[in-house]
Amino acid sequence: MDQVILDILSIVIGGAGLFVVITKYNIQETRMNFYGETNVFREKASVIDDVMTWIFTLLSILGLFALIIKDIYGEIIPERLHAFSYYWLVFLLSLSFAFVLVNVLDWFGKKIARRRWLPLVKNGFREAFEDLTKNNLIIKNPERGQRIIELIEKALDVKVKRNDLSARFEVIKVYFE
Repeated sequence: MDQVILDILSIVIGGAGLFVVITKYNIQETRMNFYGETNVFREKASVIDDVMTWIFTLLSILGLFALIIKDIYGEIIPERLHAFSYYWLVFLLSLSFAFVLVNVLDWFGKKIARRRWLPLVKNGFREAFEDLTKNNLIIKNPERGQRIIELIEKALDVKVKRNDLSARFEVIKVYFE
């Protein structure tokens, strides 16, 4: 390993973390309206944003840490050991690794965030769910019932496997029991 490789790794890893934190490409549904007075989707997005910001800020700090290591041990680490094409290969491989790392950290972060936003979503949609059950909207007003169920499914990140409203209601019912 030489100083150029450490520079490349720190730029790619730190840049990947900064890219995610700044662009917030992995946070959705911030402008969606929903049933009730408060915007549960915005609260959910805020929780996801907080978790992702921490994770990817730490990734950026790791990239900066590689630069600090290079500066501290600069006299021990040789400056250049390889040809020009080798450094391009290192850059492309580190870019590929960063892409995989960002996706793994994104998956991990969403798992952590889900534990925090799930109670918020359940509380935010409790009134809508009670409206479905008390007024029996699936049978009496299926269009309104379908809209409410679709909204709850979206908020809970439930994957719809069937079109039958009764079956879809049973899936979301588990969350509110």
